[in-house]
Amino acid sequence: MVTVRKSKLGELHEFAKMNEQSHVANHLNIKSLEAHQVEYENDNVIFLGILFNFNQLAGYIILVKEDNTQNAQIKRVLVDERHLGVGQKAIVAMENYCITELKIEKIWLDVFKSNNRAIHIYEKLGYKVFKEDEEDSRAVFFYEKML
Repeated sequence: MVTVRKSKLGELHEFAKMNEQSHVANHLNIKSLEAHQVEYENDNVIFLGILFNFNQLAGYIILVKEDNTQNAQIKRVLVDERHLGVGQKAIVAMENYCITELKIEKIWLDVFKSNNRAIHIYEKLGYKVFKEDEEDSRAVFFYEKML
């Protein structure tokens, strides 16, 4: 079973360690512990721990709730290398959390075009491309979904 819950400040150290895993570098910009700590203090930023079997920390998600809207951006979905394969269930759990706890109606994200695994999951879950751009000379797709 995969669930999500609001993260604890002490878990940021684990998240920073996960950022250093080999499967991360090609798909996400690396964030330091200090960067996570600054974001954690922002009221609009929500860190969610991904839990496997209710107690094993399997990864994390960062959401940013937009001011004066019912929209949120998925800034990061990172699954620990020991739990690869739970990402889709984690996203579904995060969507349910957004609906029930945050009253979010629309969610959006950006993903590097080269991240085929993530793109497959987002499209399978009903996310639609609404924009294409470039970041650091890499193609980026922007996806959205009404919840």
